[in-house]
Amino acid sequence: YGQQVSVQVRACRTPGSVPLCESTWSAAFAFGVPGVRTVVGQLTFTPDVLLLPNSGTFQWNGLPTGYDLVEYACGAPPSVFTTPVDETTCHADAGPQDPQLIIRVTANGTTYTKTYNGLDYD
Repeated sequence: YGQQVSVQVRACRTPGSVPLCESTWSAAFAFGVPGVRTVVGQLTFTPDVLLLPNSGTFQWNGLPTGYDLVEYACGAPPSVFTTPVDETTCHADAGPQDPQLIIRVTANGTTYTKTYNGLDYD
């Protein structure tokens, strides 16, 4: 995670049932750093009441695993970050600001931050 990715390829074809491939691989070419997945599955936001839609509950299927650190914050900025245990919901008291779910993922010394606006997911 958080590392540069490169690939090598070689051409193959299958005449009949036996694959025939070039004996050498191509030179490696870089793909860059893959995107970090911050939410597993679907993300939703349910407003508390229709007249005050900026407060409500975010719900997700899970947060990613395998990283050095995963944290989330819920509400209006500035937010306090929490290390999740088994949470799949958080309540955002946003007041007049847009409700936000912010997820920070740290991998190999680099921190990636993704901010979700609840009004985009209701």
